[in-house]
Amino acid sequence: MGAVPQRPARRWLQTLVLLLLAAGTAGAIRFIQRDPAADVVRVRLAITSRASSVIVTTQGAVITNASVEDVNGGLRERAVFEGGRVGYTGNIPGLEVEASFRVTLARVRGSGVTFRTDRAGPGSVTLDVTNLNVESMPRAVDRFSTGDRTATFTSSGAELRADGPLEVASVGPRLVLAHYYPWFDRSTWTSPLLADRPQREYSTEEFADVQQVFGTAAQAGLDGLVVSWQGLEFQGGWNHRRMQVALEAAQQANIRVATLLETTVANPEHRQTGVEADPRTVQTWISDIVRSYGSHPAYLRVGDRPVIFVYSVPRLRVAQWEQVVAGVRASGLQPMLVGDATRSVWLPSFDGQFDYASNRLAIGDIAGFQMDQGDRVRTYHLLGNTGPRRIWAATVSPGYDDRALAATDGRTPRVSDRQQGAYYDAQWRAAFAADADWVVVTSWNEWWENTHIEPSVNYGDFYLRRTKVWAARFRAVTVQ
Repeated sequence: MGAVPQRPARRWLQTLVLLLLAAGTAGAIRFIQRDPAADVVRVRLAITSRASSVIVTTQGAVITNASVEDVNGGLRERAVFEGGRVGYTGNIPGLEVEASFRVTLARVRGSGVTFRTDRAGPGSVTLDVTNLNVESMPRAVDRFSTGDRTATFTSSGAELRADGPLEVASVGPRLVLAHYYPWFDRSTWTSPLLADRPQREYSTEEFADVQQVFGTAAQAGLDGLVVSWQGLEFQGGWNHRRMQVALEAAQQANIRVATLLETTVANPEHRQTGVEADPRTVQTWISDIVRSYGSHPAYLRVGDRPVIFVYSVPRLRVAQWEQVVAGVRASGLQPMLVGDATRSVWLPSFDGQFDYASNRLAIGDIAGFQMDQGDRVRTYHLLGNTGPRRIWAATVSPGYDDRALAATDGRTPRVSDRQQGAYYDAQWRAAFAADADWVVVTSWNEWWENTHIEPSVNYGDFYLRRTKVWAARFRAVTVQ
């Protein structure tokens, strides 16, 4: 099967789009877009109030990141600095709070930026705005005061941009990767839980099979495969053996291999439920990956740093990740860690972020989510004292369907319909619009959750061809 059945008119339109895209991938067309995270400035927002809570939002610019400098004077107050909002909540009314935040604002292009304050409980609000584009030369921009529950104030765009804007900067070549699962042998394909099967059945432990699979992935325009990994010695070391097979196959196919560290089972018992991730196990696994595979010619490296994707970062607390990474680096190892998370609180310990399950989103929510994540990760370093520019790897997925698994393990089933390729296309378009550094496909071959793009009985090579076109176009984008 080479295509998903569809109405003739729709097929004609999609074919035309693919031909136009293919022309661009051949070099006849270059795709030029403006960086959505351009025109970035750094400011301090200082709130003084006796209200129980004060939240600040913006118009005419986007809050991409914020960090707390100081919150004091009140009682039980809690800082808020995510999701395009900064401020505090939980104060006992009548006690004065002074809350100071460092903030990055993107798309500061017009004549002014409007700040909106929303307070709860009695008390006036004072908001001080300071330009921090040059750390050693803070510039006072505005001071606003109001007794209203909701108020808006506008600061000069020129004053906010003075000594700026700040440069987001590039992180090198664009990469297109896909998650690969080395779980399958020939007996797998007889399982009644599989709603689809590969066109050619294979074993992930047989080199000839994996070589053919990786060759197909290279034909699809992938730069590499991110191999699920659960420790050197798990169940007799099968994951280690299959990683070695993957590396050799990747070298033959001229693509790269990275690792997906499966944090959900990173504990001495190797249990997936009822046991928290163990920091010592995670640190050991990171070190094992670097020492066992990082020097292989086919392993994905940025500079001299082997790349490790880390699944489900919140399985460890922020302080635990800081300890893990410090321990790894103290041993002389310098992997590039890209974490599965959607909040900046994890970024101090990571070199980048991705969100594995982008297929949980409704098609209408994809574009906004990808834009928010891209702005956030790509501007985090501009807060100051936060290290180098982080990589944002946008995840794209053709869909999701775990109903067969839910019937056996009691989970609540979830379905994101493929919509004859429209769902996949929407994810790719969102990754483009948000100027992703890398794209990671979920997945090449996760057959149990039906996120696969590998050629299959149900879909033929439809997603293979689509991926090839999108990947080539992604590399052809020039950002200004």
